[in-house]
Amino acid sequence: LGPLNLTEQMLRELKRDPQNARDVVAIIDLDDTRAGQSVHGITIAGGPKNIRRLREERDLKEILLLAEVPLEMKKMIFQECFASQISLKILP
Repeated sequence: LGPLNLTEQMLRELKRDPQNARDVVAIIDLDDTRAGQSVHGITIAGGPKNIRRLREERDLKEILLLAEVPLEMKKMIFQECFASQISLKILP
């Protein structure tokens, strides 16, 4: 989760490094208007308010959050993850 250009870069890094391999099930974007688009074959599932729904629909277990996300948004995402029992990892 984070700015789209940085999300794109993160996806490339995850594919390149087998130690950090993850099964990416969706992209949560700060801009809800991008929902339905895809980046590297991964669908943008909407904004952070969709976290609970994604946990149920796509078996979401962990969110990788880019450090560039604004603080208020980080707080909201943390609350959604806590309420949904989803692991949250903040990437540099």
